[in-house]
Amino acid sequence: MRRTWLGAVLCLTVMACLMGGLLHLAGTPKEHALEEGTVQEVRETREPIPLDLTTSKDVQGRPVFSFTLEELIESYNSLCQEDLLPSAHLWTKSANLSQREEPIGDCYSASPDPEVWFLPTVSVYTNSGEQALSKLSVDLDEHSDSPEKHDLFQTMSLYALALFFPDLEEDAREALYLELDRQAYENLYTGIYHDEIIPHILYYQGDIGVFPFFALGEYERFTFLPVPQEKLDGLAAQGTRLVDLDQWSP
Repeated sequence: MRRTWLGAVLCLTVMACLMGGLLHLAGTPKEHALEEGTVQEVRETREPIPLDLTTSKDVQGRPVFSFTLEELIESYNSLCQEDLLPSAHLWTKSANLSQREEPIGDCYSASPDPEVWFLPTVSVYTNSGEQALSKLSVDLDEHSDSPEKHDLFQTMSLYALALFFPDLEEDAREALYLELDRQAYENLYTGIYHDEIIPHILYYQGDIGVFPFFALGEYERFTFLPVPQEKLDGLAAQGTRLVDLDQWSP
């Protein structure tokens, strides 16, 4: 009789614990999702923040973007399942690579995780004495490339393509990424990446262009820059092949 009574008490206790646990989970779905690390589920409710893609000129008449670094970070991260770009104060500053004796501006770079070496980075460039951004590049260090890092480079590049060419369909953006990647390796440059480089090929839509770069011993880079008509005319005169994305078919 005593064993029967103890068994009943134990059964009731276990059932009460189970019911309490189920009620707790049912009452706190968001907390449970965060505990499980389901960042994607939380991000699905985040609205993309469009980037101001109008372009302007700096005091020396060179084309620049209208957005700030902070606006770029906010818009870029709004497209991601998790933030890939850190706050502006965490970006590393260096001089622009230039063929001139004096660099013509500054470069600021950041990776998704500064604790991990040689991850793909996003770099932004300014002209001398200016805060406006003159271009942006997504960079992959070929010296330590791996399938995982190349996958991350592809992901970061696709987000950049979605940011700068929002009118392109997803399939077209994926095809453009593959085309940029192929062109980078098929049309090698003979020197280092620098600020005055003339692209072999440039894809553009409106006032925004992108071109691939790779040289032996260098990074693979996809560079986004403002290209008003006079800039396009100047590049074409110097031998750049121009591809209008409004006319381009993957």
